[in-house]
Amino acid sequence: MTEADDERLLTAHHEAGHAVAALLRGGGELKSMTIEPTADYAGCTWSRSKAVDRAFIVYAGPWAEARVRWNGPTLDDFDEDGLDFNDHLMTAFLRNPDDRAAYKEAGGGGDPFQHTIGQMLPSAGSADRDSLADFLRQQAAQLGIDMAHPEQVWTAELERVWPAICEVAALLVDGQAVDHDTVQAAIKRMHSGATDSA
Repeated sequence: MTEADDERLLTAHHEAGHAVAALLRGGGELKSMTIEPTADYAGCTWSRSKAVDRAFIVYAGPWAEARVRWNGPTLDDFDEDGLDFNDHLMTAFLRNPDDRAAYKEAGGGGDPFQHTIGQMLPSAGSADRDSLADFLRQQAAQLGIDMAHPEQVWTAELERVWPAICEVAALLVDGQAVDHDTVQAAIKRMHSGATDSA
């Protein structure tokens, strides 16, 4: 595989990650996607989604890029260089400064409760947002949900749909047109167990 082929494969998985994530939780719409490079980007996915899902959708691109490079038996292991999956994920984010900026803007890496409440209740005062965020943290803790690190939940969610991401990426690498219906069908096939994983 040439360096250009490797880059195209990474880009295809990256954009497929964004596309699958945009439709995975419902309410999203895939507008278009490409892996044909321009002066501005190696690939791009345009979608409309709920504001609360934006950080997840941005995260999914670098996650899929890291996942296609990962050769450990599980995501909890170390590779032959002593790196774990999170090291590969950080490398993918470093390779993609636009995603890094969009992730931060969407509330990624920060307090997910504060960000979501701020988007849902923009006119609420700071004290009200803090109080509601504290209440939600307590409720999540009682349910055993660690929302201080939503990326752990997102990784599990994306790992479950990895076959659909691979299917969409393969279509992109083959130069096929991929639209909303194509991605939705890949997700449905994956849920029904009728996909080929890469």
